[in-house]
Amino acid sequence: MGNRREATSVVTSTLTGLIYENFNENEENMSCSDLSGSDVSGSDSDASESVSLDSLNIDGIEVDELCDSDDSRRLDSAHESDSDGQNWPEFNLENDIGNPRLKVGMLFKSKDSLKEAAKQYGRLNSYFIKFPKNDLKRLKAVCNEKCSWFIWASRLNPNDPTDQTWQIKSSNPNHTCSKVYKNRNVTAA
Repeated sequence: MGNRREATSVVTSTLTGLIYENFNENEENMSCSDLSGSDVSGSDSDASESVSLDSLNIDGIEVDELCDSDDSRRLDSAHESDSDGQNWPEFNLENDIGNPRLKVGMLFKSKDSLKEAAKQYGRLNSYFIKFPKNDLKRLKAVCNEKCSWFIWASRLNPNDPTDQTWQIKSSNPNHTCSKVYKNRNVTAA
């Protein structure tokens, strides 16, 4: 426990030293009310010292440049609705059925093409895929009761009766079961 405190003290001292080197000579005239943004607290003395990191230049890198407000806007927009113009991968039954990669966000032209892709995935990887939830608006594909693998999908636009597009909403791609060698999804042609 003492080593951890010593290491923390060394890191804090080093950071505080770097910060003090980059400030102008008038730092003694600053009060705590002058500080804004991110603060660093040093514990080398009885009194705690706070130093502002705004516009600090460490080795030629401005601290303000490290985090851009555009980055946070991009992260916020990643969780918006599906109709925001997002380009989701689309499953092509003719081209992709040979090796279906079922990923969250993938679009399917119909529920039947989604089911066929899930069955083909099971046939190729020796898993029996079944569909315990299968209604007009949602579909759940599972491997077996004890396996954690699943796919949840639903219609992309459930209120539009002309749009039959389905999308994988969530999945767990990891199997916790063994492979099967008598797969009921495999039929003779």
